[in-house]
Amino acid sequence: FPVTIEGVITNGSEVTAWNDQSPNGNNAQSVGITSPTFISNAINGKPAIRFNNEANAGQSYFSILSPQFNLKNSSCFVVVKQNSTGSTIFGRMLSFLPASGHDYNTNNGLGFLFANTFSRLQVESNGNSVIINSALANSFAICSYIIDSSGNINLYYNNDLSATGSNINMASQNDGDFYIAQGSQLIGAASALDGEIAEIIIYNRAITTQERQQVETYLNEKYNIIPAISTNGLSLWLKADVGVTYDGSNNVSLREDIVTGK
Repeated sequence: FPVTIEGVITNGSEVTAWNDQSPNGNNAQSVGITSPTFISNAINGKPAIRFNNEANAGQSYFSILSPQFNLKNSSCFVVVKQNSTGSTIFGRMLSFLPASGHDYNTNNGLGFLFANTFSRLQVESNGNSVIINSALANSFAICSYIIDSSGNINLYYNNDLSATGSNINMASQNDGDFYIAQGSQLIGAASALDGEIAEIIIYNRAITTQERQQVETYLNEKYNIIPAISTNGLSLWLKADVGVTYDGSNNVSLREDIVTGK
């Protein structure tokens, strides 16, 4: 019988719906050939939803019909793991598909996806891409972007600003449908996300730096994905509670660098 766990409605291990926790009621329904599955302890003791979209395994995905999400002037955060063991070509996490045609590369929509063969994370719209080339498979990450009203985009991977773009040619608002983990209609399961999603947060505006950091802190404290500080370019990190060698009189003889162990 159906069971609801923090907005996730399951029937056994199969997920039939994922209910919006914002006041807007943008509830996602399972509409794929197969249903996503509920993983109760996927990351840091927290659950995630598993999308089994390895080639020839069918397609499991969600849809939200006519949600009126902004494309320009928007912010998006996804806690996601991409599985490298699958044979998918692209791992499409989110797709904003306009009513004029379900192809974001030609109809002013937007796609947020992994490219498995290149280990990269990217945002695509009308054939234009903003790309991060160091996205890792088989581990959860916080993937996010912020797009302003002019189409300028910042793309983040585990809270680090990793790529930027300008004048992304997309519609201001999506008048069509929104899909989670759906593949291309042309490629099918070979372009859908094969992996797990623990949380999705979308704002209909470009949030401020302070607000972005608040969301990142919330997600990281909940899922324990990355250190509390960025390790990008970090060359020395000494802490009084880690790596300190001292004698019986509390005289310190060594403090060990957490980064290098020296």
